[in-house]
Amino acid sequence: MKKTIVSLALIFLGLVLWSQDQNRSIIKPGEIWPDSDGNHINAHGGGILFNSGTYYWFGEFRLPRTEKDRSRYGVGCYSSKDLLKWKNEGLALRVTGDTSSMLQPGCVIERPKVIFNKKTNKFVMWFHHELKGQGYRAALTGVAVSENITGPYRYIRSLRPNSGVWPQNLPEQFKSLTVNNPDLKNGSGEWKKAVMEGLFVRRDLAGGQMARDMTLFVDKDGTAYHIHSSEENMTLHFSELTDDYLDFTGRYYRVLPGGSNEAPALFYAKGKYFMFTSGTTGWKPNPGRLAVADNLTGEWIPLGNPCRGTEDENKITFGSQSTFVLPVGGKPESFIYLGDRWTPENLADSRHIWLPVEWENEKPIIRWYPSWDLNEPVIPDNVLSSKEIKEGWKLLFDGNTTAQWMNANTKIFPATGWEIRDGSLIVNPGSKAPGGGGDIVTTGKFRNFELTIDFKYSTGANSGIKYFVDTEADNGALASIGCEYQLLDDRLNPDAKEGIEGNRKLASLYDLIAPKNVVDNGPDNWNRAVIIVNGKKVQHWLNGKLTVEYERSTPAWRELVSTSKFRDFRGFGEVPEGRLLLQDHGTAISFRNIKIREF
Repeated sequence: MKKTIVSLALIFLGLVLWSQDQNRSIIKPGEIWPDSDGNHINAHGGGILFNSGTYYWFGEFRLPRTEKDRSRYGVGCYSSKDLLKWKNEGLALRVTGDTSSMLQPGCVIERPKVIFNKKTNKFVMWFHHELKGQGYRAALTGVAVSENITGPYRYIRSLRPNSGVWPQNLPEQFKSLTVNNPDLKNGSGEWKKAVMEGLFVRRDLAGGQMARDMTLFVDKDGTAYHIHSSEENMTLHFSELTDDYLDFTGRYYRVLPGGSNEAPALFYAKGKYFMFTSGTTGWKPNPGRLAVADNLTGEWIPLGNPCRGTEDENKITFGSQSTFVLPVGGKPESFIYLGDRWTPENLADSRHIWLPVEWENEKPIIRWYPSWDLNEPVIPDNVLSSKEIKEGWKLLFDGNTTAQWMNANTKIFPATGWEIRDGSLIVNPGSKAPGGGGDIVTTGKFRNFELTIDFKYSTGANSGIKYFVDTEADNGALASIGCEYQLLDDRLNPDAKEGIEGNRKLASLYDLIAPKNVVDNGPDNWNRAVIIVNGKKVQHWLNGKLTVEYERSTPAWRELVSTSKFRDFRGFGEVPEGRLLLQDHGTAISFRNIKIREF
């Protein structure tokens, strides 16, 4: 008994330490990310430069919707030693009150990037620049320079690149074509063909090529490239910069012509160049894109969508648009995808989506993690880490098969009503045939254990995770009876208002004990449930917070049961061991990462 108590204490200590780790090394994509002043980091569409052991994050400093001073914006700068705690270094570049300057209040500054020039020992910033009162018609790029990484940066000029110069890879016969845009229907097959054959390159040759969404990339030999959406956002241009990084050499290349790509984010890994981009749907997210090349200025091959999530998640790149890929210092072949979840009505509140870059068949991919640890390798869903294996964890669902589950009554897994999709075990009421579906239970029984389950409930859903289920009790008549961790949309399901003092809400011990400290990620988002049982003592956890704690098989327990809907079930909740149950309550709910360890 003493050994068991010590084991349980170690488990709870581990949970406490895990909670403390969250404050130190946990990235939570899409949540408020406070800086050193307690304000959400205001550096959107940006990039990060690692210099002398410190990371510097540059991005669009957007005016909060309530800000009265509409001239206090530009490029924000933040510094960090660990990529988690960021010090606000102020505005590295800001608009000026000089009315003769192109950088005056009312202009648009987007997607700033900073690189270091080893020859001049200066820091160079480029950004997408639109002029005051002109919308997005100017399509310029601006450049600024500083001897100090945090600034202030001295604004030099804004321009359209490569005026009077043909792309290096534009076929000679395309240069003399006379097709004009007014002669073509926008979006037609003829128009798309004309775009690919240099329609807008010829149009903009004299004044310079358009430059909108942009990034910078320094190749292995120190040559820097300005990479931007051009030709009405239909084609990417890779433009070589001069040795001081302050101008264009005139050597540039068309990449993925006619592909309608923006938001480029490049990196070099495994002997190849990779690039994340997005489609062109304004502030609305769209399916991510991935391309690869053996040479930076050579042919780029599209590889499709790099996202590995649900069908809906893949359609919107987890609600983000790419901006940068960060190589993590000291960790070879380790990269982080940086994206923005734009909030058009209040751009200062746009959220940062940082996700680890993983590899699948030598191609970079990204998966959604509601939180992940910078200091730990990322483990795919429904897979045990080496650490978990050593600690005795076992999978109850591998993302592909239902071998460890069966219908609570028939002892056979339901042919309809449940399905496996996108690595999740899903209650799908729409697919249920007569006699199908129903609650499912584990094939094995458990006594003392820690169970973790990720779940995602639909709007208005009602379901539950039951334990100490005895499918043989009363000749099977009580096959679905057990202690229940309630899964419920508290806001829209009326059952939340039933029972006594909230004892039917999410993470409650259903109809017995109301939950506390509930942190709910809401419908259609993943939550994590944890149930810990050690003898008579039981705990419910939700998203890292203890919600219910009780002791069964005691006089107090029996008194509690006597006032509940379970009062007529003799010995309710007192069996020494039982099966686990996932409830089919007629509403859609998904489960994954179902793991258990016994002690």
